[in-house]
Amino acid sequence: MTVILDGRFFYIIVQRFKCPMCPYEHIRVGFGVTDSVYNRIDDYMAHTFGIQSFKYLFYGPRDEINIIEEDFKKLKKPVLLTIARRRGKWRLEGVDPEKTTDTAEDIKQWVIDYIKTKKFDTKLLQDRWLPYTGSPEVQKAFISKSQEDYLQDV
Repeated sequence: MTVILDGRFFYIIVQRFKCPMCPYEHIRVGFGVTDSVYNRIDDYMAHTFGIQSFKYLFYGPRDEINIIEEDFKKLKKPVLLTIARRRGKWRLEGVDPEKTTDTAEDIKQWVIDYIKTKKFDTKLLQDRWLPYTGSPEVQKAFISKSQEDYLQDV
């Protein structure tokens, strides 16, 4: 396994929330990159006032993760939904459910196919860590010391 020194995460989230004006649950599929999934999941929980989780997490070299996100956004530009930008800190991006039927699994498969095509070193977080809801064990420092305990090939 290639050692990933300056790693970063690409996450896929299925965000569920209830609108106070209607009786049903809304579902949004989102994605993004972060250096700390531990802190980033807190952002999602804070703005929904509920437990959220990353359904899938990829971990790889910073430049690869950035390219994956950039190219995915280019491909999905017609159906992207940017929900909010707060204090310049972060924004919420996902696929617009009114314009596409893309699921978290569809995005995961696109990322896997992309990684294989580009021959990237990016890996998928092992199933035992997913869905990720904020475990302090899933951090760059721990992953870099013991990648075989966290990551699997795509």
